[in-house]
Amino acid sequence: MRKPVVYGPDEIWSELVVSCPAFFVLTFTQSFTIVFTYIVFRSKDITWNVFVKRILELPDSEYLVKIEGICIDQACLYLISEHLVCDTLETLFMNQFHSYTKKRVLDVLLDIARGIEVIHAFGFVHPGFSTKKILVCENGKCKLYNFCLLEDSSRIVRIKKSMGSMSLNDLPPEALQRNEYSSASDIWSTAVVMWQIISPGCFPFKDDKVRLEHSYKFALDDDEQIKLRDNILQNCFSEDPSARPTIQTIRHLAQKLISSTDVYEKKQEKVNVEINDAYVPMGKVVCAKETYI
Repeated sequence: MRKPVVYGPDEIWSELVVSCPAFFVLTFTQSFTIVFTYIVFRSKDITWNVFVKRILELPDSEYLVKIEGICIDQACLYLISEHLVCDTLETLFMNQFHSYTKKRVLDVLLDIARGIEVIHAFGFVHPGFSTKKILVCENGKCKLYNFCLLEDSSRIVRIKKSMGSMSLNDLPPEALQRNEYSSASDIWSTAVVMWQIISPGCFPFKDDKVRLEHSYKFALDDDEQIKLRDNILQNCFSEDPSARPTIQTIRHLAQKLISSTDVYEKKQEKVNVEINDAYVPMGKVVCAKETYI
């Protein structure tokens, strides 16, 4: 994917007339800034007509980057998306993530689960899903992008594997060995991301063997949160895709853990008020100068 280009409302029209004479779909209801990104060369192996139709039918979701329109210029396909002030989750691992409270960590997990649930409901999957493909906005909300149609996923897997070495931290066994990919494959990749979040920052696999590493301290360490790691995430790493839990199961558990954490933090807040402890707010998410679609 080429570097995205950001256009303000006064710049976009003249640029689009020159760049995209063939086909352009976009309706402005107000003045705002957008991101204009080259996606991929239009190969006959990918069902672009179905992809474009379905991605434009996606409902507005706070867990997905909003697509404002499309542009086709001969052999090139572009997506036009909302402009976000954000960082990738990968960047936050290196900068700010260590300061996240348990409640904030669980909010991130829930945002990811809800995003995956939305794309699955509309026939999309996310081969190669990683912390690089999760944007954390200024308000702390996580948004997903760069997913594909389920029917194109095997082709996308082959393309990704041809671009460099892949491991179990990148793709599930069925994708690495047979180029097979399904919504259950997304569960594997989602679990890798969640494992990194609660680690924090460490991958679950050190080689291509299905052997989980426990040689570091987890950010979430009470009984119910350890249950997320030991019972749910490890089940996501089953070599049999049909044995993996659904994204709804993962989302439900994240919601349950957030509820129990809310109760705990309210009790702690009450104690803090009684002993007049000063409250120190969390820092804001660091805003990136460069945005990503």
